[in-house]
Amino acid sequence: MKIKHIEVIELEMPFSRGVEKKGDVGFLNWGKLDFCLIKVETDDGFIGWGDAFSFQCRRSVAEAVKHMIAPRVIGRNSTKRGAA
Repeated sequence: MKIKHIEVIELEMPFSRGVEKKGDVGFLNWGKLDFCLIKVETDDGFIGWGDAFSFQCRRSVAEAVKHMIAPRVIGRNSTKRGAA
């Protein structure tokens, strides 16, 4: 079972609970939380999900997964430990 495809889904989740000051604080925006969901598909049709925490740098993390990590793992055995 080999890894066939990796998809990165970028998420920006707004929140307000526990935030005293709205808006930007320096370079940080405490009114949202960035995440990247990672969808991994195998050639046998199995799908796995993971995430990449992206504290205020969602786009950079997404690009790193797409262009640095995915090319290294596509085609590798998905059941072998340390496939990355």
